[in-house]
Amino acid sequence: MRKVNLKNNVFLVAREVQKDKKMLEYFLQLPDGTEEYVFSKNYSSACYGRCKSGVPVNEVLYGKMRNDAFMNLAKHLRIMMPYMVEYLGL
Repeated sequence: MRKVNLKNNVFLVAREVQKDKKMLEYFLQLPDGTEEYVFSKNYSSACYGRCKSGVPVNEVLYGKMRNDAFMNLAKHLRIMMPYMVEYLGL
Protein backbone atom coordinates (compact mmCIF):
# COMPACT_ATOMS: atom_id res chain seq x y z
CA MET A 1 0.00 0.00 0.00
CA ARG A 2 1.35 3.40 -0.88
CA LYS A 3 1.36 6.53 1.25
CA VAL A 4 -1.25 9.08 0.22
CA ASN A 5 -0.70 12.78 0.82
CA LEU A 6 -3.29 15.31 -0.31
CA LYS A 7 -3.27 19.08 -0.34
CA ASN A 8 -5.03 20.64 2.63
CA ASN A 9 -8.06 21.56 0.52
CA VAL A 10 -9.81 18.17 0.92
CA PHE A 11 -11.81 17.85 4.13
CA LEU A 12 -13.47 14.96 5.97
CA VAL A 13 -16.97 15.79 7.24
CA ALA A 14 -19.06 13.65 9.63
CA ARG A 15 -22.86 13.72 9.77
CA GLU A 16 -25.29 11.87 12.02
CA VAL A 17 -27.62 9.45 10.28
CA GLN A 18 -31.16 10.79 10.72
CA LYS A 19 -32.86 7.41 11.10
CA ASP A 20 -30.33 5.86 13.43
CA LYS A 21 -28.44 8.14 15.83
CA LYS A 22 -25.89 5.37 16.46
CA MET A 23 -24.09 5.85 13.13
CA LEU A 24 -21.98 8.56 11.50
CA GLU A 25 -21.65 8.99 7.75
CA TYR A 26 -18.36 10.40 6.49
CA PHE A 27 -18.02 12.53 3.36
CA LEU A 28 -15.04 14.01 1.53
CA GLN A 29 -15.56 17.70 0.82
CA LEU A 30 -13.67 18.45 -2.39
CA PRO A 31 -12.13 21.82 -3.38
CA ASP A 32 -14.97 22.58 -5.82
CA GLY A 33 -17.53 22.30 -2.99
CA THR A 34 -19.00 18.91 -3.87
CA GLU A 35 -19.20 16.12 -1.33
CA GLU A 36 -18.59 12.42 -1.95
CA TYR A 37 -19.74 9.69 0.41
CA VAL A 38 -16.87 7.64 1.84
CA PHE A 39 -18.18 5.24 4.52
CA SER A 40 -20.27 4.88 7.69
CA LYS A 41 -19.01 3.97 11.17
CA ASN A 42 -20.47 3.66 14.65
CA TYR A 43 -21.12 6.89 16.52
CA SER A 44 -18.31 8.34 18.60
CA SER A 45 -18.54 11.75 20.24
CA ALA A 46 -14.81 12.37 19.78
CA CYS A 47 -14.97 11.65 16.04
CA TYR A 48 -18.15 13.66 15.59
CA GLY A 49 -16.82 16.61 17.55
CA ARG A 50 -13.63 16.69 15.53
CA CYS A 51 -15.14 16.10 12.08
CA LYS A 52 -18.58 17.74 12.17
CA SER A 53 -17.38 21.03 10.68
CA GLY A 54 -14.71 19.45 8.49
CA VAL A 55 -11.11 18.55 9.19
CA PRO A 56 -8.29 18.27 6.63
CA VAL A 57 -7.80 14.65 5.56
CA ASN A 58 -4.05 14.81 6.22
CA GLU A 59 -4.75 15.79 9.84
CA VAL A 60 -6.87 12.68 10.31
CA LEU A 61 -4.51 10.36 8.43
CA TYR A 62 -1.28 11.38 10.13
CA GLY A 63 -2.44 13.04 13.38
CA LYS A 64 -2.44 11.38 16.77
CA MET A 65 -5.15 11.47 19.40
CA ARG A 66 -5.51 9.51 22.62
CA ASN A 67 -8.85 8.09 21.62
CA ASP A 68 -9.39 4.58 20.28
CA ALA A 69 -12.40 5.52 18.14
CA PHE A 70 -10.51 8.33 16.40
CA MET A 71 -7.46 6.16 15.77
CA ASN A 72 -9.72 3.42 14.34
CA LEU A 73 -11.24 6.07 12.05
CA ALA A 74 -7.74 7.06 10.90
CA LYS A 75 -6.85 3.41 10.29
CA HIS A 76 -10.02 2.82 8.25
CA LEU A 77 -9.43 6.03 6.28
CA ARG A 78 -5.85 4.96 5.48
CA ILE A 79 -7.22 1.77 3.94
CA MET A 80 -9.87 3.62 1.91
CA MET A 81 -7.76 6.55 0.64
CA PRO A 82 -5.90 4.84 -2.26
CA TYR A 83 -9.28 3.78 -3.65
CA MET A 84 -10.78 7.25 -3.18
CA VAL A 85 -7.76 8.96 -4.77
CA GLU A 86 -8.09 6.73 -7.83
CA TYR A 87 -11.90 6.91 -7.98
CA LEU A 88 -12.22 10.68 -7.47
CA GLY A 89 -8.97 11.67 -9.17
CA LEU A 90 -7.60 13.63 -6.20
